[in-house]
Amino acid sequence: MKFAIGDPVRVINRRCSVFDAVGIVTALNTEHRHLPPFVVESIADHPLYFNADELILAELPPTAEDPVNHPAHYGGADDPYEVIKVAEAWGFDKDAYLFNVLKYIARAGKKGATVQDHKKARFYLDRKIQRLETAE
Repeated sequence: MKFAIGDPVRVINRRCSVFDAVGIVTALNTEHRHLPPFVVESIADHPLYFNADELILAELPPTAEDPVNHPAHYGGADDPYEVIKVAEAWGFDKDAYLFNVLKYIARAGKKGATVQDHKKARFYLDRKIQRLETAE
């Protein structure tokens, strides 16, 4: 098989009404011999069937949010003040306490309750102060 389930594909059959559209292979048709083998969705409001010569592998357009690498509640990838970028610039990435203070202040109200985020920031700042006082 040329494509696998989960592959993003672009329609290259110029005679097709969805020419140049991008979708995902969601199933391989093995039951209905009168239909092509690749079931593609996200192009129309129903699954479409294609032969291998009607498709090419495609890249999916980037999603608006990247919840792993650049979560919106921490600023997002396009934000120059994204928490991780600021933490690295200020050296807070080397100090878990200060990193968490920055993180909870920056995301306050965007992921949960504002007061709770402020209390979490205070918790980490208090821990940092205690460690500094103990070290003196």
